[in-house]
Amino acid sequence: MIDLLLSPFAPHICCGCAKTGTILCESCRDDITSDDFGRCIWCLTLAHSSHQCTPCRSKIGTRAAWVVGERSGVIKQALNDYKFESMREGAWELARLLDATLPHLPASTVVTWVPTAAGHIRQRGFDHAALLAKRFARLRGLRAMPLLTRKHSLSQHELSRTARLKAAKEAFMVSNSTLPESGLIIDDILTTGATLEACAKLLKAAGVSEVYVAVVARQPKI
Repeated sequence: MIDLLLSPFAPHICCGCAKTGTILCESCRDDITSDDFGRCIWCLTLAHSSHQCTPCRSKIGTRAAWVVGERSGVIKQALNDYKFESMREGAWELARLLDATLPHLPASTVVTWVPTAAGHIRQRGFDHAALLAKRFARLRGLRAMPLLTRKHSLSQHELSRTARLKAAKEAFMVSNSTLPESGLIIDDILTTGATLEACAKLLKAAGVSEVYVAVVARQPKI
């Protein structure tokens, strides 16, 4: 709300071309979405027809997966402005990137999100993942609701992918007793994929038949 009220006095500047009036202008958004990621969101092998290779689809159980692009350049700056500079209006621009990237989804699909740690919500003043998911759902005319909850928070920065996956399995639980047949999990950044994989498997095990995942950015592999 504060971000919106201040916009007439301190307008946003496009993080791609420095155009005044928006965090990400239409031209820069089109430049991003016209360049297909072309790799598996999980293992980064080439996957031209989708963002998920067949082995990862079989292993994780997700129907499909999508990512707008690599976490670098304009995408990285837009995410940083949104998450760390409290530019909440950026949720609309990031949601539009997802909207341009994802194909048509079944009308019965429920949009949900990876639960944010309580400490991060307090620090930022809002739940960035929930707001992004709700904005995307609004653009698509889909229903958004929380399906997962975080039992506890654990720093994963120094953990291996195997350790991250184990920690993620223990950190989340299904929170809604009324589960849809089709669910889309949205998050902002995928680093190793352990958290999203754990969340997707939890929903599958709980009875969601078709689980999709989508993220704005994939962390480059070091």
